[in-house]
Amino acid sequence: MTGNLFRIQQQVIHYRSEAEKYKNKIEQMEMLLEKEKIRNSYLQSKVIDMKKEMQNSHVNQLKNLNNKILELEVQLEEEKAINQVVQATDTTPTGDPPSPQTPSLYSFFNYSILLPLEGESETTIISDLNIVNTGGIDIEDLILCLKVKPINKVSLSAKIANPKLYQDNEHQKLAADWIYAIEDWRNKILSDGEYWVRPIHHSTLLKNSTMRLKGMELMVDKKIFKGRLTVEAFVYGSNIKEGTPSLNKIIVQI
Repeated sequence: MTGNLFRIQQQVIHYRSEAEKYKNKIEQMEMLLEKEKIRNSYLQSKVIDMKKEMQNSHVNQLKNLNNKILELEVQLEEEKAINQVVQATDTTPTGDPPSPQTPSLYSFFNYSILLPLEGESETTIISDLNIVNTGGIDIEDLILCLKVKPINKVSLSAKIANPKLYQDNEHQKLAADWIYAIEDWRNKILSDGEYWVRPIHHSTLLKNSTMRLKGMELMVDKKIFKGRLTVEAFVYGSNIKEGTPSLNKIIVQI
């Protein structure tokens, strides 16, 4: 009897020990299961965030591409208009030929648009204005007016010198090709958005020749302005009755 009792007691101790082991294993499994639930929830939230981020990125890219398509369509329309006018100019008319002493010219913009990268807000337009004398006489004392809209929302820069600084500044003499043509040029820009300039070195545009205002940069921040930006040009001369408008305009939808 005594031996059987001792053996039974040993078995009870053994099974209690085994039960405690399994209890600990169950607790560990429950802890791992809870951790995996948390991990799964975390990964699901990350996947959702990644999907939203990718969707926003794709939406922005699509918007940028649509804007680029619109800008290219505008440029294409303007280039077609220029080509039509140039072809009409080059065609010999059926009526009486124009007088060899009649002034005739046209001007047009070549420009490209640098759209802002993701996270940026500034659009940059880089442009040249070409002025072509197709008449039989030289255009004397040429003056150019650039009209920029909206007023005070666009920054325009080019190789244009300040007339008050030009005479005493050797750097401006070397760097600038054009100079502001009126004394109160700053006020004219601020009040009317008009840039009145004239060439420094050659104020006369010879017949059958071309003059260029090169390297204009226009910058506009969409945080400051959203809408349509336009730039047009008018060419004047002492032997021209009135200003001749450019064949095309710079048109950008911000």
